[in-house]
Parts: sequence; structure tokens; C-alpha cells
Amino acid sequence: MINLKAINFNVNNKTRAYLDKRLKSLKKFVDLKSPNSTLDVEVGKTTEHHQKGEIFRTELNLEIGGEFFRAVEKSEDILSSIDIAIEELITQLRRRKDKKETLYKKGGRKFKEMIRRFRS
Repeated sequence: MINLKAINFNVNNKTRAYLDKRLKSLKKFVDLKSPNSTLDVEVGKTTEHHQKGEIFRTELNLEIGGEFFRAVEKSEDILSSIDIAIEELITQLRRRKDKKETLYKKGGRKFKEMIRRFRS
């Protein structure tokens, strides 16, 4: 499930389409339509009175079955802040996937070693 919240910012169709396109890259790591996963997306401006600088902010909070991942990014435009935040979230998810694979292989090696000892 995806929850979108805009702060001091109106999300137009272009921004929404771009966000949806970039969120598709998360499919490789997590099923966002699953009831076990929740993605909270918060986009907006940090201030109303500034015109230049890092005023656009994107925050992603992903919960997958009890595990929590978070990415926050400030940038000069909303699209680049979305890009960077999603890439940071993908990096965290990739680490999680690699860690699970490593633990699985480690368990397999231990099991194989135990069987070799048993045969001897």
C-alpha cells in the first residue's frame, strides 16, 4: 500500500507520474500491493518563503513485515529529490537481500559440513 502526502506543495500529474514510474523500480525487492508492506511517501517544500536552494524534500518510509527502511533527501527540485531518495531506499533493500542470501548460504555450508562429519 502506498500513501502519498504533500506538504506546502501541490502534486501535479507530471510529478505523480514520475513518482509512480520511479516506484516501479522497487518491485524487484518488495511487493508494494501486499498487505504486509506499507510505503509512506512525503513530498513537499521545506519552507514557503525561500525561492532557491535545497527547498524540496522527499521522505520515504517503507515497512515490510516488521522491518523498517527510511530515506530522506533535500534537493533543488522535486524530481531529483525523488530520484535520490528512491536510490537510497533501493540501496538499503539491496543490502537486506544480500544479507539474507549470505545467511542462507552460510546455513547451507554449515549443514553440508555437519553431514560430512556424520558420514565419516
